[in-house]
Amino acid sequence: MEKQILDEFKSKLETEKLEITAELKKIAEQSGEDPAKWETIFTRDQKEIGSEAAETREDEAEAFGAQLAIAKKLAQKLADINIALEKIVAGTYGKCENCDQEMPLARLQALPEARICFDCDPKK
Repeated sequence: MEKQILDEFKSKLETEKLEITAELKKIAEQSGEDPAKWETIFTRDQKEIGSEAAETREDEAEAFGAQLAIAKKLAQKLADINIALEKIVAGTYGKCENCDQEMPLARLQALPEARICFDCDPKK
């Protein structure tokens, strides 16, 4: 892959990494043991009592469930971006992890953190 194209992918990945990290920090905290892992933050409003408190807890639990799903998806995307950046440094970026073939440029333009080619992707 040409250096100019590789530099463009690296820049795009680094920008996306910053954006995703900022989004994750709104709903999760990095694990102290493993910085690649994120733990969703659960906040509770303990000012209410009685039926209002029960309704608030239900709303909070529902919001927490949604945040868990979002945080998991963002953390996985961030992990894939970090792997892609490591591959750029190692000189292996753009090769499918499954079949070891070069991925089409269109695939990488659409999904620069892609780890497998379209042919090997079971989600296609």
